[in-house]
Amino acid sequence: MTFDDIYPVAEIEKEASLTPWDANGLFTWWLRDDTLFLTAVDGTVPDGEDELPNVLGYVGAVLVPWEGDILNITVRKNMQRRGIGTLLLQELLRRLPEKGVTELHLEVRAGNAPAIALYGNFGFVRDGLRKGYYTDPCEDAVLMTRKERK
Repeated sequence: MTFDDIYPVAEIEKEASLTPWDANGLFTWWLRDDTLFLTAVDGTVPDGEDELPNVLGYVGAVLVPWEGDILNITVRKNMQRRGIGTLLLQELLRRLPEKGVTELHLEVRAGNAPAIALYGNFGFVRDGLRKGYYTDPCEDAVLMTRKERK
């Protein structure tokens, strides 16, 4: 993710997330040395200097030696169910060894069955539940972890 991606990602957050991050919040996370943010773009080149890239989705994670935590994976509503989230997760997982990460954690809304299934397909297992973790609407969070296979 580049600096120019922050505002398009914030727009995706507003459109697709129940509790969206704003551009300032994204920028604060993006600046940190212990985070990795990746974007999926549509492959077109902006026409002018002022035109922002057409970001389709993104993933952000905090990564420290041995473990990490996925902060968010979000895809534009009109681009969901096209494999973009899968590609973002694949690329994140591909980069973990170079960051020294062998264990990755996440929280997901209990009612988000497609995301839970996606994570399960990538070796994440349920290992906990946080009651009432999410707000607007109130919902439990399923805790999931993926450990690097030896």
